Amino acid sequence: YVYCDYSLETAEKIASWCVLNLIPVPLDPDKYHTTILYSRKPVPKAQEIIDSMDKIDLSVIGFKLFGSEDDLEIRALVLELKAPQLINLHKKLISAGGTHDYDDYTPHLTVSYQVPKNLDLSTLKLPDFKVTICGFKTEPLDLNWRE
Repeated sequence: YVYCDYSLETAEKIASWCVLNLIPVPLDPDKYHTTILYSRKPVPKAQEIIDSMDKIDLSVIGFKLFGSEDDLEIRALVLELKAPQLINLHKKLISAGGTHDYDDYTPHLTVSYQVPKNLDLSTLKLPDFKVTICGFKTEPLDLNWRE
């Protein structure tokens, strides 16, 4: 599992954005991250690859809902990121032996996992700040991450 986390300043700005936009059940700011690779197969060179990454500033370009229409426990609101550097990193990790369960990779930052069906995304305002990655990390895959 490879991910990046965000600076304290970014986390505070996102938390404030969630309050201003009345985001239901927002995540704790220390939980904000972006998954880069959720591989069911170990990638021995992952640490070496992420160690070469620099600090990156990204822009939020939209909102998406991920998950199930029927189960609020797996319905997530995410900030979609303009992040060509993360897309390239994802591709490098796949080339190094990683796997990916989805057809594509969409860089995003989850702000809530409990979004009601009636949330109108058109009422949300795009954040007017950059999000700053402060580090890249790798750890063993946790298939029970929701528990």
